[in-house]
Amino acid sequence: MNIAALYEIRRKIQDYIMKYEYILKPAGKFLLSLVLLFIIKGDIGYNAILCNSLLLVIISLVCALVPVGFISAIIGLVILGHLYRLSLESAVMGAVVLLLIFLLYFRFSPRDVLLLLLTPLAIKLNIHYALPVAAGLLCAPTAAAPVAIGVLVTGFLEKITANEILLSGGGEVGRATLLKLRFLIDTMVQNHRMWVTALVFVLTTIIVYAIRRLAISNAWLLAIIAGTLAQVIGLTAGSSRFGARLDGAALFMGLMMSLLIEWAIMFMKFNVDYRLIESVQFEDDDYYYFVKAVPKVTVPGEDGLLPAGSLSETTADLKNQFVKHRPGGRKHQAGGRA
Repeated sequence: MNIAALYEIRRKIQDYIMKYEYILKPAGKFLLSLVLLFIIKGDIGYNAILCNSLLLVIISLVCALVPVGFISAIIGLVILGHLYRLSLESAVMGAVVLLLIFLLYFRFSPRDVLLLLLTPLAIKLNIHYALPVAAGLLCAPTAAAPVAIGVLVTGFLEKITANEILLSGGGEVGRATLLKLRFLIDTMVQNHRMWVTALVFVLTTIIVYAIRRLAISNAWLLAIIAGTLAQVIGLTAGSSRFGARLDGAALFMGLMMSLLIEWAIMFMKFNVDYRLIESVQFEDDDYYYFVKAVPKVTVPGEDGLLPAGSLSETTADLKNQFVKHRPGGRKHQAGGRA
């Protein structure tokens, strides 16, 4: 398959998504919710009622009809239902963790809840290394918060599962409760692999965002490469520093699969032809404007790939956009191509 065919497939996918968006959005929320609920059932399925498949389908249908932000709250309540069945201490600790997390989430990045929901699924598939890079490419730096939060929630539930026998044990009520709570707190604090991963993901998101915003050629590609290197260096150094176990083979495979996802994001969202860079300059009463324009690549023609259009054909529209954003400004004079 040649590059021209890839661009044609890209155009058809974009047209299909735009045409059937009203169906694809609720269907996507339903499938994501259903998968997450079954993951929770498999990992911490302590509550028999919440393990009923029909009930999980009904909950997923509800999630398909509500905004994405409410899905995270519903998933959180399901998690607490399972933890309460295991032990009261687990439910209390889970409620505290989820409350702190949601407070931080709504404080920093309430629009990027999808990243929070995708993190547990991505960790299961070993493609979670793509999330901080995707967050840096598509969102603001605050998107690092839901990615890190997803890592913390997953790490907390993994520790619950690993110590379920201890947490479900009895003993003197008061003493047992205090011991279990202290154990859960110590387990969270001493989970170095979880904290290292969360910190590296935050730094990766910030690095990728900073690089892709630079006015340089191939900024997105350089951002992806820098983000991948940051994860390799950060995870390796962090694991070595705290003695946390790092599976080199899983890290390599995860990064390779993540690179494919990141390339697909760049191909679908930011695909330009740097060979046809043009510059224009013009002025109004208050400012001189020096604009560097990089044309997008659109559907291929018979002789090869075609850019979105010649800058000379859109210079007037470009100037009008700048003037429109300054209502007090009055277009005075325009220069030609630089």
